[in-house]
Amino acid sequence: MPSIGYRQLALALQSRMTVEEALRLMIRDTTRYAKRQVTWFQREPEIRWLDMDEAGGVEGAAEAVHKVITGEGLIE
Repeated sequence: MPSIGYRQLALALQSRMTVEEALRLMIRDTTRYAKRQVTWFQREPEIRWLDMDEAGGVEGAAEAVHKVITGEGLIE
């Protein structure tokens, strides 16, 4: 049960922590984890970020990705 939220949920179910406190800690830990992920991804030179708004939503993003991978010969 090392995933975010399980420990807090277990403590809340055991009445060792309030539900409100458990939720606050889950949100805090999730935010910290997301920040660590962003930091890690920013150091990866081969990752290409895609702005969903600029791409035109899901369909636009799918088209942009398809163009890139087709243009690079990754798919035909």
